[in-house]
Amino acid sequence: MLMSVKNHLLSLHFYQSISVLLFGLILFRFGILAAGDSKLLAVYSIVIDPSYFQLSLILTGIIGGVLATVILIRKKISYNKPDDGVPYGIPIVISGLMGIYLSKLS
Repeated sequence: MLMSVKNHLLSLHFYQSISVLLFGLILFRFGILAAGDSKLLAVYSIVIDPSYFQLSLILTGIIGGVLATVILIRKKISYNKPDDGVPYGIPIVISGLMGIYLSKLS
């Protein structure tokens, strides 16, 4: 936080991370997103450049949608599988790494 006083871009990363964490905790409160996924996304948001963060969120949604579709199809084929939800850690990590890569390129 002290480094963000000298560099305004670091403070933008800090505020971005806090915003993601607070929004994630609200989603956790309503049972939409797991708390670990919220924290993971908040950590990635510190490193990802703000100009690429929206792209990484969209990519998380797309990969998560594909993963949810695969899980739904698999659940329909096998009738005795319990409903565990969608492990969103996988899409968050993939899109987070892509966002970090794009941030380091620019």
